[in-house]
Amino acid sequence: MECARFTEAGAGTQSHAASRCAAAAITKGRDAMQKQQRLGAPLLFQWVILIAAVLISGLALGLDLHQKRARLQADEQQRLLAQARVVEHILSRNLTALDKVLEKLALEWDGRRAGRELNSRLQTLEEGMPGVRSIFLLDADGTILASNREELLGKNFAHRHYFQAPKRGGDATTLYVSPPFRSSLGTFTINFSRSVHASGGRFLGVVTAALDPAYFSPLLDSVLYTPDMWASLTHSDGILYLRHPWREGYEGRDLTLTDTPFSMHRRSGRSVSFYPAATVANGETRLLALRDIKPAALHLDRHLVVAISRDPKAVLAPWREDLIL
Repeated sequence: MECARFTEAGAGTQSHAASRCAAAAITKGRDAMQKQQRLGAPLLFQWVILIAAVLISGLALGLDLHQKRARLQADEQQRLLAQARVVEHILSRNLTALDKVLEKLALEWDGRRAGRELNSRLQTLEEGMPGVRSIFLLDADGTILASNREELLGKNFAHRHYFQAPKRGGDATTLYVSPPFRSSLGTFTINFSRSVHASGGRFLGVVTAALDPAYFSPLLDSVLYTPDMWASLTHSDGILYLRHPWREGYEGRDLTLTDTPFSMHRRSGRSVSFYPAATVANGETRLLALRDIKPAALHLDRHLVVAISRDPKAVLAPWREDLIL
């Protein structure tokens, strides 16, 4: 009110009143600013706390999602490796039993032409060995002298790898593993063979057994626990023997032609490999576990490799749901 009345006073009085009015205005403005600062400081601090809390929550959520993704991948890796180990264990046991049968036949056979009794015995042996389709003896010229299948008797297969490899190798303790091939009976198979020698070391012939692919498809199917999975068996030279579920054009595919996971596994020298983002033959990206099938008790010139695979998109589906939520 003093500021309102100072215009009614005299000149000196007006000057004094104006000074007092200006001082009062400055003081009032300073007090207002200080009050605003006192009110604004806690508000700014609250905003800083809120922003920090949001950032920390976001970081914690991101870390949790990252850890969940890593756990899903790690758990799936262990499951795939375990399934490959199951196949390896079963086939190793079967191959060890098969090798003992072939070894016994090689020791007993003297290279002479066999009779019906031996053919009948081979038939009984074949029936008792899971995964074996044919078993037969070839003389030094590659002619079949005895077999569980009469239609093979007298035929000459000297050109086949399963005869040539044991003949050239000359090691009676080695189990020779042929690459996959189409047999004369129309079956896509692999032969396991042993060479037969006289007491003086002379080559007498070969005893061999052909695998039955009808046995391996159910075996591979038994380790698949989701629809997005597949499993395969490949010869160590890189020829795909069997894939389940079956796909047209995969049989006999050469997996060494490009830089495939199989090629990387073979070059690594490891018996077990896992690839979290493997590009397979058809261009898909897959989780892939590979394991050599090489029983320690056997002396193999080649071996088989089992592969178990899953679609990473299916594995990470629960993680993506959490990400969206």
